[in-house]
Amino acid sequence: MRCHENRCRKSTSEEWCRNQNKIKRFRGEAYIGFQTVNSSEGISKKLLQSQTRKARTMGKTCTSKKCERSLVFKCRQVDEGVRVKLFENFWKSMDLGHRINYVCSLVDYIDTKTKTTCNPNYSRRLKTLCYHLNLEKNTRIRVCKKMFLSTLSIGEFQVRQWVKRNFREILTPNTTKI
Repeated sequence: MRCHENRCRKSTSEEWCRNQNKIKRFRGEAYIGFQTVNSSEGISKKLLQSQTRKARTMGKTCTSKKCERSLVFKCRQVDEGVRVKLFENFWKSMDLGHRINYVCSLVDYIDTKTKTTCNPNYSRRLKTLCYHLNLEKNTRIRVCKKMFLSTLSIGEFQVRQWVKRNFREILTPNTTKI
């Protein structure tokens, strides 16, 4: 009897719990993540998918006195409705590649204006990041880092890595060997 050749059910990877949680994580929804647990022997560690993670939520708007008095940062011009649209668009309709390109298009990676060390060749900080938000009709408004990160609900380290990687790819384009 050949029972394995014609199976009644086909495997659908979209229905697997691990893949469903992966899709939820990419969309910014609540999901069940992995947790490292020591085994009963204490020698090895196991990964269990049992840790509940919260959904991404938009942070508070910038209420800094510095931004209020600043002529550079326009945090007060960004309406709450516009922020909600940006957040929803970022998490619901973009995949990871589009998110990286979107963030890199909104962040400028420029040289520092003032060198604070005696020898500028040995300075650790050579570049600075300028954050912007897109309003209607592709108008970019410069905002502070806190406003930018809380609007898109992403971390500072992630933005820095995406921008650095994108900047390196611009400077050293991929060369194919024939």
